[in-house]
Amino acid sequence: MNERLCRNCGRPRGFATRTGCACVPSWLWNLPEARRAVEAKDANSLIRLVRHHTDLSQHALARMAGVSQPMISNIISHKPGLKSIDRIEQALEGLGAPSYPSPGPAAGPGLLTSSERTRADNPLTEPTDPGISDVRRRQFLQHAVASAAALGLPSATAPSAGSQSSPNRATTSHDVETIHEATEFFQHLDQRRGGGYAMQTATTFLTEEVAPALKRASSSNALHSDLFSAAGELVYVVGWSSFDANHHAPAQEYFQLALTLATEAGNRALEGHILRAMAHQALDLNQYHQAAELAEASVHPDRYSAATPRERALLGVVHARTLAHSGDPTRSSQALLRAEDDLAAATSVDEEPQRVWFFQEASLAHETARTLHVLGDLEGAQEQFHRSVLTRHTRPFGRTHAVTLGYLGEVQAQQGDIDKACATWTQALEAMHGVRSGRARNTVTNMRRVVHELRGRGTRAADDLYERLALTSGALP
Repeated sequence: MNERLCRNCGRPRGFATRTGCACVPSWLWNLPEARRAVEAKDANSLIRLVRHHTDLSQHALARMAGVSQPMISNIISHKPGLKSIDRIEQALEGLGAPSYPSPGPAAGPGLLTSSERTRADNPLTEPTDPGISDVRRRQFLQHAVASAAALGLPSATAPSAGSQSSPNRATTSHDVETIHEATEFFQHLDQRRGGGYAMQTATTFLTEEVAPALKRASSSNALHSDLFSAAGELVYVVGWSSFDANHHAPAQEYFQLALTLATEAGNRALEGHILRAMAHQALDLNQYHQAAELAEASVHPDRYSAATPRERALLGVVHARTLAHSGDPTRSSQALLRAEDDLAAATSVDEEPQRVWFFQEASLAHETARTLHVLGDLEGAQEQFHRSVLTRHTRPFGRTHAVTLGYLGEVQAQQGDIDKACATWTQALEAMHGVRSGRARNTVTNMRRVVHELRGRGTRAADDLYERLALTSGALP
């Protein structure tokens, strides 16, 4: 680990330390375009990338890169930048660019290895060569989407016989509308039945319909931004469904690809939405420092201001939970209040993106409860989880309802109300029928752990639930 002091903040470099430099968030180095720029020693593209994804000023970037502020201004404006290899290496080191591991064994016949997905001739958002052609860009997009096969998901080979895609026809507004309609369907399927259903079906549509449309697209086309935004939302849904199915590595790959597509589209609100999802996943994986960085990036003024009130509330409530895990209860509480105000400001006449349709009072209560749980307010958490259960329409939100009941039972058990917890967990098991969700299965695992500890202590409710869990072992999809 590079422990040299940052030239901007003066703190030691080291992503694992909360007291270390955080000028460039660690998640940024996971972006494919960041890796590509570093491996190509393209400091100019990297400076533009860091500027885009952070709130670092030109003067701060100049200090870090060891160059003048006018030079940074030139680079950001795509004017002549750094050319000397010595100055380029100095800038890369100053920005804290990591050394990426060498690629491992080949991923398999026709699959993309890590290096193939990130090599210098695969530009997406910030070409190393400003004169890169649309053909090479489209080839990268097709291969990036087809890399779903390398993640162990449905085959990403040639389109099936039922596919309507043709390599010769132009991409039209109908393609964009179709992607939006499919994304809406997969989002509803994920909320009701879980990621295990939506993930596989959405991936097939992604590889058979969206990848060809991206391949045909031209950066000069008037639909370019709309197409890339639509594709980014669909890839995000595949990532979220993968996350819900406990397929975390593929989920991270999809989230990063979705973020890249959103950046290509210039869709700042979608960027924030995806970064929020990445923060949510990091929280569930107990990666609290990375979650905090991702959540901070999601509420960056450029992204927050571009979002509608409902989406701002979603960004804010996840940000609040990361602050709670970071040991900052004051800012966490402030973020919760702001999220409540944002959701209250949402109206039926807002032109909201489809991706936030699910975030209503029940969702806010669920996320608020999780934050209060982290802060140690068990009574407040129980109240909010209960409010979420009461205000949610269970039929369209079957998966989420089951997960909320699981969390509510956990809080009730922590407060010593075992009978009530077992009753709630019994409801959760009933709500899981027809749901294929890794997160729902996680709540069952937690139930088993708690109930196993209580078995034989004279608690009839716990003994009955233990027997029911034994019968359902392996029965959940």
